[in-house]
Amino acid sequence: MKTRKAVVGEDYVYLWRSPGVLSGSPELTVTPPASGATFGGTMSAVCGPGVISSIANDRRTITLSAAIEAPVTPPNGLVGDQYGAVAIVGQRGGFALAKVAYFEDSTTVVLAEPLPYTVDVSDILADSGGVASLQWLTYSYTLSAADFGTDTKRNFSAVVEYTERQGGSAPARISRDRSLLHVVRAPFDTGLDELGLLAAVPHLVVPGAQDSLEPQIASALTHLETFVQRQLPDGKYPDDIDGAQFRPAHIMLTQWAIMTARSVIQNEPPDMTLYDRAMESVGEQMDRLNWLDADGDGRVDEGEADYNAGASLVVGGTFTDAYADDISYPGTGQAR
Repeated sequence: MKTRKAVVGEDYVYLWRSPGVLSGSPELTVTPPASGATFGGTMSAVCGPGVISSIANDRRTITLSAAIEAPVTPPNGLVGDQYGAVAIVGQRGGFALAKVAYFEDSTTVVLAEPLPYTVDVSDILADSGGVASLQWLTYSYTLSAADFGTDTKRNFSAVVEYTERQGGSAPARISRDRSLLHVVRAPFDTGLDELGLLAAVPHLVVPGAQDSLEPQIASALTHLETFVQRQLPDGKYPDDIDGAQFRPAHIMLTQWAIMTARSVIQNEPPDMTLYDRAMESVGEQMDRLNWLDADGDGRVDEGEADYNAGASLVVGGTFTDAYADDISYPGTGQAR
């Protein structure tokens, strides 16, 4: 189950990506952890569909009959790993999933990869009375800060209910995507971004199918947060501490995740040296936290700075043995 975090006192834009073409719009329902009324509503696609007039011989360049409904023209924000997921829906009901790399102009879209040859372009554009379209798969809904209340609170249940388009006389299939949503003072973050990562490790390169290294950075941050959580006192969370002091470990975990993915592709065992160094760094930082916001008020009170968390992380020893079964390599699906 995915975990999301909203900041107390601020609206939260809930983004969700559909696994395919939907029938109707998805519905978001958020349930408080103990009591209180549910809230949410109907989600909207990040932009309206575009009508396809032609697909070039390169199978990447798509011309639309008119500019799509978007806040800017050309809509350069509707591209890449986060917002560029689309479905090319044929006039006869079939569809193909793709990703938009960029817009040449407001009516010309270039995909990140050519459409596979299993997709019949002539069938997509067949003159059968329908309309071939380019549909964005990312949906959003803005949750009001007032619905969350004025205090930090964890474990809101968020459910997106959607109906997948089956076509023909096939019965509709209703599915649900569930997440936990925490309302926190400041989400755990080391401040690492792609520029910082490449400055620290210049030889890293972006995989061909991606636009950036942000997915690996995010995956490593989730991994790092899990280890930090296990070392904190009961009732305290990584969102209560200064994440910046864990940036060196974050860099090493991200680098390790990228190298491990390459090892899997090459059918080689992953090198655990960098991973173990990252875990040692976590243990060192847990010995003395810059700040633990014990009362959650966002202020550095007496006794909260230079906090000794009593680290118990032992790489290759008790910690590894105790948790070996539920440690996985980010992005590979393999367990250690």
